[in-house]
Amino acid sequence: MILQLIGVNLVFAQNNVEGFYTGIGTGLNITANSNLIKTYGAAQDVHGVSNMGNLTAYSLPIFIDGGYRFNPYLSAEFSYSYSGNQQYTGPVGVNGDNALFWGSQNMFGISALGYLPLTTNFYLKGRLGLAYAMATMTTYIGDPGTKMMTSEIGAGLQYFMSQHLSLDFDYINYGLLMPMQLNYKPPVGGAPNLGVIDTINNNQLFVSLTVHY
Repeated sequence: MILQLIGVNLVFAQNNVEGFYTGIGTGLNITANSNLIKTYGAAQDVHGVSNMGNLTAYSLPIFIDGGYRFNPYLSAEFSYSYSGNQQYTGPVGVNGDNALFWGSQNMFGISALGYLPLTTNFYLKGRLGLAYAMATMTTYIGDPGTKMMTSEIGAGLQYFMSQHLSLDFDYINYGLLMPMQLNYKPPVGGAPNLGVIDTINNNQLFVSLTVHY
């Protein structure tokens, strides 16, 4: 039994699972919009409002993380993700055409990660934390947006390709437990505030390369 435990420790030691790490990756961002209200008009004045309902849009995100692995089972991590631009088509606008507008989200997160070794090189992982969200829509009357704290939850796999290098697969959700709401911001001298125009949450799928120091 002692030799077996020593053997397990040696197996863990061959991968640098304790200490600082940094990573960068990309994948697929899925932004779910609930009860989206689109305003339209001329010269930044709202002439009408259309309820667009629930929309889903996709974009190419980036993901940067860094953290400290206390042991094979637990780490604390800071992360930044940029969703990339999602494209939407709105109701008829100023020029009589379907107006295009864009949405994007920046997330600054801090989370605790737990790991479960599946083999000597594979780990199942889960995360729970908070993120500071900066979300916006542009080329949209009033450019609505939000800055708020939201939830960060996720799961993934980690594969050690060498002692100091791993390939990480992550699913991260922002907003499921603490929804993000975009607020309409009228221009100076423009239309009155319409309040919440959308509730969003992000589902992001990442593959990233991580260096373990």
